[in-house]
Amino acid sequence: MNLLAVTKKRFNSNSLNIALSFVSRAGGAATGFIIIPFVIQAIGKEEFGLYLSIVSFFFILQVFDFGLNNILKNELSGYIVNNKIAKASSLYTNSVIAIAILFVILLLIISYIRIWDSEIINKIFNLGPNQSKWTNYFYIIATIALVNYLAQPGINLYYSLGKTYLAYFVNFIGQFLGLVLFIMVNNKVDDKILLTILLIYGFPAILNFVSVLALQFSKKNKIKFKVKAYNKNLILNTLRKSSKFFIIQIASVTQFQLGNFMVSLYFKPEFVTEYNTYSKYFSVSQILLTIISTPYWINFAKLNAVNDYLGLEKELVKFRKLVFGISAILVLEYLVGPFVFNIWLGRNVTYNYNTSLFIMLYYITFINGAVYVIFNNSISLLKIQTISSIASVAIFVILFDQLAQTYGIISISIALIASNFYGIIIAPIQAIKYLNSKDINAISLIEH
Repeated sequence: MNLLAVTKKRFNSNSLNIALSFVSRAGGAATGFIIIPFVIQAIGKEEFGLYLSIVSFFFILQVFDFGLNNILKNELSGYIVNNKIAKASSLYTNSVIAIAILFVILLLIISYIRIWDSEIINKIFNLGPNQSKWTNYFYIIATIALVNYLAQPGINLYYSLGKTYLAYFVNFIGQFLGLVLFIMVNNKVDDKILLTILLIYGFPAILNFVSVLALQFSKKNKIKFKVKAYNKNLILNTLRKSSKFFIIQIASVTQFQLGNFMVSLYFKPEFVTEYNTYSKYFSVSQILLTIISTPYWINFAKLNAVNDYLGLEKELVKFRKLVFGISAILVLEYLVGPFVFNIWLGRNVTYNYNTSLFIMLYYITFINGAVYVIFNNSISLLKIQTISSIASVAIFVILFDQLAQTYGIISISIALIASNFYGIIIAPIQAIKYLNSKDINAISLIEH
């Protein structure tokens, strides 16, 4: 049996991977929805807004892997499909070492702020005199975020091995157990904010880290961290290749993950809670996209590695059709929003058709553009996206700043849509052009 036949046989497991991922991720999503009213009731709307702002702030750590985890995901997938286990282990080892070095640097920076310039935390999050306790909470959240940061190469190894569902399942169990423990001890603990941080944010992160250690010591896993595989030149070369992903990630974090943080700078903390609640509601689409996108990303990388461009085009068409279906779910969510909000949150947050409309439109444009962005990322087609990402950051910040005072909370959705011009316009053109260059009639991407 030739390599291409073996590869196609392996790809048949992609549907099973997606199905199992869906079950695990759906459980995590359901837990995430259940968490919100419990936490709001326990710590209050304003305190929950501050908690969300700080947690969102630490999504910045995703940027400071300098794109290394995405390169790791792409190249590991290629090595695995071609059965180059030694090269895969070497790449994984040196990626872990690079992340560990960056981890130490970030830890030193945070420690410096704590010792010499703790007032900067108050300034960033507009903390008043009666909110000084949040400075300590900030450093606890920082510690948990760093632990999660250190686990990411291992999580990406799960993805590359075709075990996306297992990584999602571990995260779901962490969320679920954290919620159960929170409900059980909530009335017995005075510091409910600390309890929220440790159980709701911390428990999944710690469990992720433990699962990565378990993979390292598993006898079935052949790709492991080996100190003797250390190669300084490989680390530097990988970081050079990942530099484009680094720039792209800055834009991604600014446009999406820092939404709560930007809202907190311009509006009161309770607006952060309301914005996050709407985003959480419509983020079902993003959760569904995440469920199917990681297996497809790995599949694209593997098909490209064995030069199966016809298979690549077919997989892209399938991926796009699935995302069209998710778009229909978003419209349905918008229409039944008042009913769902009444059951979900009662009187804590009132459903606003105008605000939810713009957030829905953002998610529709985001997930449909993401189809082609993910495809381009998986085959490392990054040059134009890197340049566009720099422009998108400026568009997002400037537009949000100009619109915030006039249009209020919907201005962030408008700014996010405008700054996603690469995904909406440029990425589809790039994907079709790439497939056409491989003698594949990519016009079918438009016809289907």
